[in-house]
Amino acid sequence: MPPITHYKGKDAVYRWELTDHRNALADLSEAQAISFTVKEQVTDADEHILFEKTLGDGITIVDDGSIDVTIVGADTAGIALVGSGTLHSATDAAELFAEGTAGRVLAVHDDAASPKEVLASDEKDRVALVIATCIEAQAGTTPPTFDIGETDDADKFLADALLSTAEAGDVLLAYGALAADKALIVTYADGAGEPAGEWAVSAIAVEAVTEPTETAHLVYDLQVVTKSGQVRVVEHDTFTLALPVKQGTPT
Repeated sequence: MPPITHYKGKDAVYRWELTDHRNALADLSEAQAISFTVKEQVTDADEHILFEKTLGDGITIVDDGSIDVTIVGADTAGIALVGSGTLHSATDAAELFAEGTAGRVLAVHDDAASPKEVLASDEKDRVALVIATCIEAQAGTTPPTFDIGETDDADKFLADALLSTAEAGDVLLAYGALAADKALIVTYADGAGEPAGEWAVSAIAVEAVTEPTETAHLVYDLQVVTKSGQVRVVEHDTFTLALPVKQGTPT
């Protein structure tokens, strides 16, 4: 059987046709045991098996060397899935930077380059995480102002009312939708009376999806213990667990 894609919490029956060393249909009537196990990694110990089927308990011998493995909803209902927008590691984050979906700028109160673009507009809607680090607190007789937002909505993510209260070393986080035709920007204006203020602003964006894809990439093993007690790995492949397909309501 090829790699399996199974819908979380659903019932399904998978059939295997087993052969012996001569490539003839196996005589399963003399098998001591047959097991089907699913776990996260091949190297996981038995105590980390997510669920298991055995002969007489989920595995049924059919005719001509075939078996049916029955998976019920309860077997997979408790297995966690991972969303498509999740960063699994520092490597994933680094790839985002390399692909241009992340950026960083320094905004200094007396820099005439305002607004500064942290992330450019894109072809697709995104979800952005903004990380703002206060390098120098805003100060002066008339303190400078800083806002972090998007095109046509300058303070969407972090407004000056909040940024102006920060001290050097403070880190503020914000996240939200970033439309395809919008850039993520820092807008600022200088103050008066020995003004001061500097922010380092970073952002990471991932594509927004209407129906998030969530999966768990697992592995399965199908083993047969022969009459002589030899353990034979009949099949080993990937077991992808996914959210059930939503059915539309006829109108």
